[in-house]
Amino acid sequence: EIEIKLALGTTGPEQLRQHPLLQAGHDKVRLLGNTYFDTPSGELEAARMALRLRRDGNRWLQTLKTDGKGSGGYSRRREWEWPVSTGTLDHAVLGKLSGSSGLTPDVLARLQPRFTTDFERHLWHLELTGAQIEVALDQGEILAAGRRVPIRELELELKEGDPQALWELALTFAETVPLRPADASKAARGSALLGGEWQLPSGTT
Repeated sequence: EIEIKLALGTTGPEQLRQHPLLQAGHDKVRLLGNTYFDTPSGELEAARMALRLRRDGNRWLQTLKTDGKGSGGYSRRREWEWPVSTGTLDHAVLGKLSGSSGLTPDVLARLQPRFTTDFERHLWHLELTGAQIEVALDQGEILAAGRRVPIRELELELKEGDPQALWELALTFAETVPLRPADASKAARGSALLGGEWQLPSGTT
């Protein structure tokens, strides 16, 4: 997975929708409900991993993301995703990944829900300088330990082509849309909120 993640100000979502590159209309709108899992002591977070169960309409998807490289909102990391039949973790598949992910049987036995992220996602697909890019606008909230914070986020994911095209698109949007790089994932922000250590700027400008 190669992407750039950008935090938007309060007026950012509306200004983004008005950008000329997106005037052809979005491809789809999805309502996504996500539950993140970890051990009580946060062993996945310490290993810079995220395990998520996502409800996408009538589908359930389980996703495991591991540590990657990146800065300034840009990231490159390993990701596994597969469908599951119900809204419960598929431990059998996770066990098969244990050798490459570090998910030992002991860790799997102690996994529990930790926080949720629920949001509406608007999707566009653009072709720029020969690259295929998915543009995702997320708006919703993170809920952890009774605390809530808003989600206003733009993700630019490279589907095909040169990663430089992501930077070019981000700079183009930045000309008219209030945004800033966001290195922290939704999972990292949820973990921070869970511990009462929310440290990111409010993004209200």
